[in-house]
Amino acid sequence: MTSTRQESLIDIQVLFDLEPIQRFNFILSVIDFHPILDVVMNNPVLVLNNH
Repeated sequence: MTSTRQESLIDIQVLFDLEPIQRFNFILSVIDFHPILDVVMNNPVLVLNNH
């Protein structure tokens, strides 16, 4: 059986060394929100009604 090691998305030590605001900016900068937004915006159940 073979195993594949996945590279980490974010280095934990780098996060610990950052200030809280920088930490949040760093984490959010590596996440691609477009696929999530596509699903939410195209799902009529999830879209808020303005009635």
